[in-house]
Amino acid sequence: MILILFAVGLSACSASVKTGPPPFEVIGSPGELPQKYGDIRLLFTRTIGGKTSFQVTTLDQKSQVSSTLDSRGYVLRLSPSADAIVYHRLENLKEERRSSLWIKDLGSGEESRIILWEEEFRDESIGSMSFYPQGDRLIFSVTNYSADTTGLASINMDGSGLQRIPVSRNTLNTAPVISPDGSKILVVCEGLDADSGQPGFMLCIMDSDGSDRTLLTENGDSHGDLFFTQDSQRIYYTEYENGGLFEILKKPYYHIKSMNIDGSDKKLILDWHQPVTTLAISPDGEGIVVMDHPDAEKPTRLYLFDQRESKLYHLAYFDEFLADWYADKKKNH
Repeated sequence: MILILFAVGLSACSASVKTGPPPFEVIGSPGELPQKYGDIRLLFTRTIGGKTSFQVTTLDQKSQVSSTLDSRGYVLRLSPSADAIVYHRLENLKEERRSSLWIKDLGSGEESRIILWEEEFRDESIGSMSFYPQGDRLIFSVTNYSADTTGLASINMDGSGLQRIPVSRNTLNTAPVISPDGSKILVVCEGLDADSGQPGFMLCIMDSDGSDRTLLTENGDSHGDLFFTQDSQRIYYTEYENGGLFEILKKPYYHIKSMNIDGSDKKLILDWHQPVTTLAISPDGEGIVVMDHPDAEKPTRLYLFDQRESKLYHLAYFDEFLADWYADKKKNH
């Protein structure tokens, strides 16, 4: 049996050691930010009262767009040209509940459906999508519950050209990301932790047609926040270990790591020791933007790690926004 339930990113409500981030320097205004990282775009989302809101901003805050979807949206993704948001939602059709993909144009504000899935939600559902490099097509996961398989499919932005990507039965292939050169698909997949022997959410890579599927990781309980560098040769990701039985065998950890697309040259970038999400990386992979999720009594913070300089910066000029944006989440933690 595969593990069907998967949360993209790492939950702030997971068990964690009460430690803070590694040593850092404080950046109090966008003007202090290293200029080469200013145009990195971030997407923040939240759901209040059954509707999902989002804000898209560059790291230097020179470009910002805020809006609210017409309904509750899941797995929001920003287009490569930053002019549209796609998302997954659930719809009621007569007595059926079905999943669908939608797009919101950030210029006009109009929302339109890309596809309403043909099967009832209880039988088969779609979700966890991302854009092809040109922004004209989506890849997304398709979970078939009777076959115990989460496969892949792709579709043009106008709803045409639906194609299923062949995957093996009884496998998990979710949170797909296409490499910038279009040749590879990176997914969260099923696998066993080499140390504990327990099943977990690992990383797999395959060719764009679904062939040559290869397991890349064999450690940790969960992986997420997947990124390719612009040259398509290296991958960045988060890895979570829950600490084993009552944290006796291992301590929990939240790592940001990288490796080549063949699984070689694995490197630990940051060891956080509490829930952390990678929001973005620069095209060359040198700049990594992370958001940590401490317990309810502590504020959410945004950080930039400059690999070339080996420096971690706390982007303090985001503090006020984050305190307001996640106030409701903290309140109901």
